[in-house]
Amino acid sequence: MKKLIVYILLVSSAVISILYFEQRAFSSEPEPPKISIRVELRNSEESLKNEAESQINRELRSLGDVVVVDSNPDYHLYICTRTLKTQGGEKIGIVFSAVALRSLDSRRTISDLTKSPKFPKKNLKEIEYIKKTIEYRMKGAGIFIFNFIQTAPSEDHLQRICEELVADFDIEILKLERKFRAENPDLEW
Repeated sequence: MKKLIVYILLVSSAVISILYFEQRAFSSEPEPPKISIRVELRNSEESLKNEAESQINRELRSLGDVVVVDSNPDYHLYICTRTLKTQGGEKIGIVFSAVALRSLDSRRTISDLTKSPKFPKKNLKEIEYIKKTIEYRMKGAGIFIFNFIQTAPSEDHLQRICEELVADFDIEILKLERKFRAENPDLEW
């Protein structure tokens, strides 16, 4: 009899636990869209390029709400890494430079504009003209928002530099992006 009671209690506890966690899983709010970043290394020496790109991508992904993409990013991160040499060719260090642009996505901009109560919704021809003009003028556009430059005595410091770059970018730019997205959940991401 005691075994039956213990068995019933265990089964009941298991069923209640499953139902509780299942309900929590389905009732939780959807995860907000991740911030997309495209990383491009330009004019970088091959000996530094692959390692720098790998380190930066790893650091960005470790933020949790960032995804590294090849197209249509929220941000472009352009990086250049070079070895510093004396006139005689002796290596004396590395230089690491990064510039970030905030992408201007014409589709998002048009969508956000047309949702505004101040947007003129009278003339369909005017609206189409405005949309086409915005799409044309914004193609490939971005706004300069961040720069970073650092030197180090050797390639051994590359990981630390990449960590500092992502930490600075997170504090100065991504923190504001997260706040803006939280305050404007109705905008398209």
